[in-house]
Amino acid sequence: MKTREGFMLRKLGNEYVVVALGSAAENFSGIIRLNEAGSLLWERLSKGIDDKSQLVDILLSTYDVERDVAVKDVDEFLSKLKHSGLVE
Repeated sequence: MKTREGFMLRKLGNEYVVVALGSAAENFSGIIRLNEAGSLLWERLSKGIDDKSQLVDILLSTYDVERDVAVKDVDEFLSKLKHSGLVE
């Protein structure tokens, strides 16, 4: 799994957003807001890290969170991205 081409993560003030650029903007209007953890996961996905266990480990090494919470968060995040068509 990888982020679709044409979508970029941007930091606007204290907020992270994913915006569609170029031809991707023709089929997707609007922006996706992400928290800090979501932006971290998005960056890793855009670099090709697509193994769920690696994404969970990234959250565990970055935040003070229990494994079951990190697993749930990664599952929900990936599900939302798939549903929105933001990953391949």
